[in-house]
Amino acid sequence: MDISFMLEDERALVGLIEGKNVELLSNALRQTVAYSVCPLAYSRWGRWRNKEPLVSLLVSPKRLYRLTFSKSSGSPFGIELKIEKTDDKDQMEYELYEYVMKYTEDFHKAAAEGLIDHDSVNPFDWTPMNLKMEDLPPFDANSDRWRKPQISKNGFLFRTSSDAVEKLRAKYEVLNFPCLASGIPVIVKYLSAVLNCNYEHSENSLNALMKYSEQKRKFMADLAAAKKVSRKRTAKYVERYRRLKKQFPQAILCDHDQESISEAEDETLGTGAGTEQEVESDTQPIMTTMSYAEDVVHPYLGILTLTPEHPMVVMHDAGDSLYDLVYCSNSEYRLEWQRSPEWRAAFLDQVGLSALNLVDNVRLCHNDIRLPNIAVRNGKFSLIDFDISSASIIFQRKSAFSPPLKSANLRSCEREMCYSVAQIAVNVFILDAPTQFSVGEVTKAVSIWSELRDETSPVDSQFQAWVEEKGDPLMDFVSAVRAACNPKGGTELVCRFPADFMRYFVDVLERMLVE
Repeated sequence: MDISFMLEDERALVGLIEGKNVELLSNALRQTVAYSVCPLAYSRWGRWRNKEPLVSLLVSPKRLYRLTFSKSSGSPFGIELKIEKTDDKDQMEYELYEYVMKYTEDFHKAAAEGLIDHDSVNPFDWTPMNLKMEDLPPFDANSDRWRKPQISKNGFLFRTSSDAVEKLRAKYEVLNFPCLASGIPVIVKYLSAVLNCNYEHSENSLNALMKYSEQKRKFMADLAAAKKVSRKRTAKYVERYRRLKKQFPQAILCDHDQESISEAEDETLGTGAGTEQEVESDTQPIMTTMSYAEDVVHPYLGILTLTPEHPMVVMHDAGDSLYDLVYCSNSEYRLEWQRSPEWRAAFLDQVGLSALNLVDNVRLCHNDIRLPNIAVRNGKFSLIDFDISSASIIFQRKSAFSPPLKSANLRSCEREMCYSVAQIAVNVFILDAPTQFSVGEVTKAVSIWSELRDETSPVDSQFQAWVEEKGDPLMDFVSAVRAACNPKGGTELVCRFPADFMRYFVDVLERMLVE
């Protein structure tokens, strides 16, 4: 049982009592903390601008916990938490009585002082950010600088600019963080140990991903530099040959030299006087030289660690999530998607192949490929929210986005690729289906990965029709996943995927996306 102490309009939370009838201490405490540092802090510190410490109660039949939250005065990030407990019945009754009386007092006080509107809330008032305003560009509710943050499952999201990030980097003398160009819109994610006690895992996964991308960029830069040197040498060789031909028009070259000259002219064909211009362009920063077919497309730029316990993940703004685009009012996105082979091809390269390359090159499985975690801007897609990516699959209970692969016979990387392709298939089905299903409806349709069809489920029937319409190898893939999820008679499934399973999974993606 949860007791929320609201203001009269029920849009602001000024108190919270979490009631549990069992002694599940760790989970109950985490849940109470999450409620306190999000809606309670937002209401009291943000909208009411009351600077008093937050107090929440966690009550069970045998024990009462009093949680007190306050802003840290000695750190740029963090909230200080004090936990007190009692199992004395009289003390428990007294604490409950005092808490209710304090709510009555706060109710009238907040009503008299008034709350500011949502768009005017300063994120520094209520989030775990304790930075001084003079350290950053000023907060402006009408600009893109420090907008009202969103809550993610592992932290707080802020939209800001690269200038704010650069100012922080310089002030705290952060090393090993890339310099950002001025005026770039970015998203900063504060990984909260309060919301996710395993935030170090997320940080390690993101570091592995960004290390791979940096090595790939360096490789491409070295390759471009080598090509530039080769072009310069080739241009000089051809120019020397042309001068010799002018001086000695009757000279005859041996067959070997004639072949070398022909190859050199082929390399410079069409460049001529433009050779120097092409060489000059190669000296510019390499931003998009990597082929999507070989790369992992992601939004991450770096992790800004001002203090060891409080990492800030900096990302470029990858755009709106497909969830927002599909489910906003009067949306025609699904119709446009179904009519656009260009969008589907881009999705194949930038989401489908990225997910496979993430497993193949970085040894990470995204684990949470859903419409909210796929962003698009100007027709370019990107997977986002790699927070629970790991070397192995993290299954979600009773979700169609998480087929329970039980077979132990899938090879290294094959299992993670299979899981990723299955998740992508569910998302593409949502976009392709004749009926617009909600994500919740699809999530509950776990029967799509069962050997037997659920005739009462419209999601199951339309998913099966979609698979059959696409044909093989998608039909073969779905059958194999269903068999892996439902081994018969306790026996393990013999692997049905080809030896070159990477190529096979690419073929499956092409079948579901390329008309």
